[in-house]
Amino acid sequence: EAKKDKKLDPLASKDAGLPDKQLYDKALAQIKSGHFDVARLDLNTLLSTYPESQYLMRSKLAIADAWYREGGSAALAQAEQEYKDFITFFPNAPEAAEAQMRVGDIYFKQMDVPDRDYSKATHAEEEYRTMLKQYPDAPKEILAQAQQKLRDVQEVLAQREADIGAFYATHEDWPAALARWETVHKTYPQYSHMDDVLIGMGDAYEAEAKVARNA
Repeated sequence: EAKKDKKLDPLASKDAGLPDKQLYDKALAQIKSGHFDVARLDLNTLLSTYPESQYLMRSKLAIADAWYREGGSAALAQAEQEYKDFITFFPNAPEAAEAQMRVGDIYFKQMDVPDRDYSKATHAEEEYRTMLKQYPDAPKEILAQAQQKLRDVQEVLAQREADIGAFYATHEDWPAALARWETVHKTYPQYSHMDDVLIGMGDAYEAEAKVARNA
C-alpha cells in the first residue's frame, strides 16, 4: 500500500505548500479512509481550478481509482468510464497500461461462477487481451499480472464450455458435446482439466462410431 501511495504521489516531498498539491494530498487521504465522495469532490475541484497543474493526470487517475475502490455495480461502471477517459486523454502515459488492466479487473471482480452468466468473464478476457496487445512495453510486473489474470479468466470460460459438453454427453448428444470440447481444446490449451476433455472427446468419437456401425 505504501508503495502504491508513493507511485500515486511521486512529488510528495516537493511543493507541499502549493494549493493543488494540498488538494491532491487531501484527496488521497480521503480515498485511503474510504471517503470516496469527498475525495472525488476535491479532485474535481483541483481539475477545474488548476487546469495546468502537474497533478492533473494523477488526479484524473485517482478519480477512477476512487470509483473502483468504492465498488458496487454503479461505481464500477463509472470507474470503467473514467479509466477509458484517462486512456483517451493520456494514451502514451505509463499509467495508461495500468488503467487498461484495471478495466479488465472491473469485470474480473464481477465474474460469476462458470455455470452462471459468463458475460463478465468474456469482457474481462477482451480487456486483458487489449492491455497485452496495446501495451507490450509496459513494466514486466504489470504484464505478468495481466497474463495471469487472463489465464484465470480463461480457466473459468473453459470450465463452462467443458461442463456444457459433459451435459450434452449425458444426453448422448455427441455432436454437441464434441463441439464444446473441441472449443476448449482449440481455444483454451492451458485449461487445467484438459485430460478430462480429451478423454471425453475420445469417448464421444467412439460412441459416434458405434452408432454409425449399428445404423
